[in-house]
Amino acid sequence: MNISEETPVTNDKATGARSARQRAAASDAPRTVIRGESSEEPKGDLSPVFIDWLSFSWEESASWAPMEHQIAELLSRWTGKSVHAQDNGRGIFGFKHSSSYWVSTDGTTATKIATFARGGESQKGRVFLQIDGTGCGLIRDFKEVKVLIDSIDARITRVDLAIDDYSGQLINVDQAVNWYNEGLFKNGSRNPSYSCAGDWLECQGKGRTFYVGKRANGKITRIYEKGRQLGDPSSLWTRFETEITSRDRDIPSDVLDDPTPYFAGQYVVSRSIVDSVVKKILTIKNEVQTTLEKSCKHAITQCGALVNYLAKFLMFNDSEIVSLLKKEGRTPARLSRLVHRQVDDVAQFRADILRGYAASGV
Repeated sequence: MNISEETPVTNDKATGARSARQRAAASDAPRTVIRGESSEEPKGDLSPVFIDWLSFSWEESASWAPMEHQIAELLSRWTGKSVHAQDNGRGIFGFKHSSSYWVSTDGTTATKIATFARGGESQKGRVFLQIDGTGCGLIRDFKEVKVLIDSIDARITRVDLAIDDYSGQLINVDQAVNWYNEGLFKNGSRNPSYSCAGDWLECQGKGRTFYVGKRANGKITRIYEKGRQLGDPSSLWTRFETEITSRDRDIPSDVLDDPTPYFAGQYVVSRSIVDSVVKKILTIKNEVQTTLEKSCKHAITQCGALVNYLAKFLMFNDSEIVSLLKKEGRTPARLSRLVHRQVDDVAQFRADILRGYAASGV
């Protein structure tokens, strides 16, 4: 479905009527055991916020350089299941070697739950573990995962935060379109991009998906008819899922302890779905900009009067004042992450900073 981004997203009459009939029907979707659950109390037919995908990488060291069988043992401990490894015979994501990890959930059929990768000159000694939705669903306590990530100084490269509405009363794809048109997905002055997939023109029993954002930008949200995806053409079960990657972001491991505040921090509409304090995962650029503005305000308070004295009474010029006050070879630790590869246009970033100062009165 090709929808113009210059006009509000609309649904045809058939789709609207069909959705109304569906919401009037009772949902028989089973309440499954939810993984990575938050301590927050869910509303009505909503599940708690949970982790639906996790990947992280770390640098191999003498203290922990696991082989494939050790990763299987680790996954077995986290899931309480017997996990076995299978060499894929190829690499993945630029790594030279990769292995898949499988578990039998019903005693007969094997299901893939994770991928481990290592090797390759470009990776510079880093290794990678990816746990998919099925694997995350089997993890008994994400606190154990967080302990490992913190202990090996791993970097979370992707985490998906999700919430299910089993009856589709609060969360459904038609409502998602309304939220978009109302600007409830904005994180600034403009709406993010959107797209649609699935049964938008006619009902084929596979369900619909409404996408917000782009994966290339490090964050994409999917609101989709989960029950229909799983094969029930009459199900109203809908999932709201936000995928966050480490592209220009540092994802804190605390998200594994309690994902709800981070889900709430993604959009205005997220805050209305869950009752929670809000924690945002800022892009590095925005985090640096915010930190820089605070640091400059602090510097003005601390030495602004001294700068005025040096300039007005001792006739120091700007370069002399900078030379007098700067500390050679040192930059603030929280700002040191700002390198040119993390900002596409340094001149534009500088202009944004100066514009922010003008607006804030710094």
